Amino acid sequence: MKPNYTFVIPSLLDDTPLDCRIYLPKITRRTSTAGILGDISLADQISSKHGAIIAHPYAPLGGSYDDPVVGLTAKELLSLGFIVGLFNFRGAGNSKGRTSWSGRPELEDYITFINFFVHFLDNFQPSSVSPSTSPHPLPPHSSAQKINVILGGYSYGSLVLSHLPPTNDILQRLRSHEEGTTASEVLLRAKSLASQATQESKANVTAGSHSRKERRNDKGHAHSHSVTIGGEETSVDVRRRSHDGLRRSLDISRRFKSARRKSEEHTTLSLDSSYSSSIPVASTAYLIIAPLQPPVSVIIHFSFPTAFLRKTPHDSYESSNFHRTLAVFGDQDIFSSVKKQRAWAEKMRSESGSLFEYQEVPGAGHFWHEEGVSQSLRDAVHRWALDLISCEQS
Repeated sequence: MKPNYTFVIPSLLDDTPLDCRIYLPKITRRTSTAGILGDISLADQISSKHGAIIAHPYAPLGGSYDDPVVGLTAKELLSLGFIVGLFNFRGAGNSKGRTSWSGRPELEDYITFINFFVHFLDNFQPSSVSPSTSPHPLPPHSSAQKINVILGGYSYGSLVLSHLPPTNDILQRLRSHEEGTTASEVLLRAKSLASQATQESKANVTAGSHSRKERRNDKGHAHSHSVTIGGEETSVDVRRRSHDGLRRSLDISRRFKSARRKSEEHTTLSLDSSYSSSIPVASTAYLIIAPLQPPVSVIIHFSFPTAFLRKTPHDSYESSNFHRTLAVFGDQDIFSSVKKQRAWAEKMRSESGSLFEYQEVPGAGHFWHEEGVSQSLRDAVHRWALDLISCEQS
């Protein structure tokens, strides 16, 4: 499975470069997708923008976005038409820096990618073939299309996921910013990549109207390419000034704990005069795979509270609003007692108004290596995500 785009964005915490990927579903013709999506047509599906992020396992133990469980989950969501975004936490893969002891820098890395990904979805306008070729007319493309995002995590990734603040609070991080800052760079990369993806989507639709032979001979319309995006969106001089300011602010923060609060009082310059009032709003669901329970979660990151054992991510931070959540775990997980997992999952599912559901997979360990269990995981994700799409369209 090749990504459509491989690129780097700076972490909002400290400018650490993070390795990232975007996968686009191969939907270029307006036909009924009844074989995959039940009664949902592509015309219905494309009226919303569906995306998913899957965070990877613990980097010091080899975790990265190349993890097989992350890959099979991403592939299943792609088959349902989700745009999938993956990223490496600091210290994993080609991302710079190193894994922290507290987990808080990794939390900021996840927050950074959410900001990038939602703004990418907001600006990306996938194209379709002409209305005359389909019995299901597509709605006009508009940035007002609803954005639905699955925030996922496997193993350590689920631990970081459990400490995310509400998504709409996360998106406020890019509301206003000075030119050349990290926030500005993340937003510019999202807009730039979305523009490129939109243009290539149009080219792919044009190619889709050609004969198969013509498509083979037309290298400019290849569908299986993978593009590596390098460099930065802002000029070197402007970014250098921003980096110098960041280093100074980090020095200050080490000496004065209130530096961050004071810096937020400074007047900032918006990237776009109209953008500060048009932060995208995303509907969020959560996907939790092989969650880490105490004592392992405490050993890995002792500064994290053990709220994950008691609550789902949305319940931890958005107690007034429940979100669709799926937890999948095996009964042979060496890192988590299945009795604790069952008790936690049952408690969450039984709460009044809860949208939490779970599936326990017999014979599955933490790494999903056992025969047949990976298919059980894919089936669980497929069923839940399909139901998610159905509910959103109803």
